[in-house]
Amino acid sequence: MLLSKLASSESTWTLPGGGIDHGEHPRLALQREIYEEAGLPYTAGPLIDISSRHFVGRAPHGRLEDFHALRLIYAGSVPVDQEPEVIEVDGSTDEVAWIPVADFDRVGAVPTAHEALAAWRAYRDDAESQAVGEN
Repeated sequence: MLLSKLASSESTWTLPGGGIDHGEHPRLALQREIYEEAGLPYTAGPLIDISSRHFVGRAPHGRLEDFHALRLIYAGSVPVDQEPEVIEVDGSTDEVAWIPVADFDRVGAVPTAHEALAAWRAYRDDAESQAVGEN
């Protein structure tokens, strides 16, 4: 799975993505973010999950803040025969790589990455069962 390492952390790997600019469609925001963080073109698929996280923590500038992160998880594709590379300079991503699912725990993949993988597997299994049912 394509994961990006947060620049603010020694070992936190997460899904490529980020903020949505005002007026920007979420799918287009994801295309932009994946290009900035991985240098790969992204073909959008359907929305497969929504992750909501609420917590209080320190923002990068040090102030204590009340955060609510809403993550839209899409199925989609990027070319797997291309090596990803971070394009955005001084952004939130320090490194990007294809990480085998078996290595998620070893590299410190965030819970959202595990949840996205489970959502994708459920989506894939549902699509396969519908295709079999149509024969």
